[in-house]
Amino acid sequence: MKNWIWVASLLVVSFLLGGQGREAGAQEISMGNGEKSWIVVDGMTRDARELSFKEVTLAEPGWLVLHPFENGAPLGKIYVGAKYLAAGTHKDVKITVDTAPEPKTGTQFIVMLHGDVDGDETFDFYFVDERNVADKAVFEGSTMIGHVIAAP
Repeated sequence: MKNWIWVASLLVVSFLLGGQGREAGAQEISMGNGEKSWIVVDGMTRDARELSFKEVTLAEPGWLVLHPFENGAPLGKIYVGAKYLAAGTHKDVKITVDTAPEPKTGTQFIVMLHGDVDGDETFDFYFVDERNVADKAVFEGSTMIGHVIAAP
């Protein structure tokens, strides 16, 4: 099971970053938690359209974001929910699936952090280049702070 999650995570990162192949000498990218920012996905709960996470920590203000899957593949070019969070640790964080059908048990998402790059508390989800939206994904080194999850 862990091998499947690792492979899926690499595919997701590649997809979210525009499907670009690695260039010679490029740093390998992974998904997970960092030392300064993280999402606790263990114990996640769902009430209809609302997913709850025990803890989310951001080093800088930003967004907890849900990206959907379709036919087993991540759709990183759209999102179905976003919640603004100030820098710091937040307990019992709820995020609503706004623009997709109500999730059922097993519905897959990517839950990840995006920074509030311009500090306007508005999620700026438009592409500024082939890979990045204005409020960019949060990375610590080569780790994108995010996880593949399945709705409980």
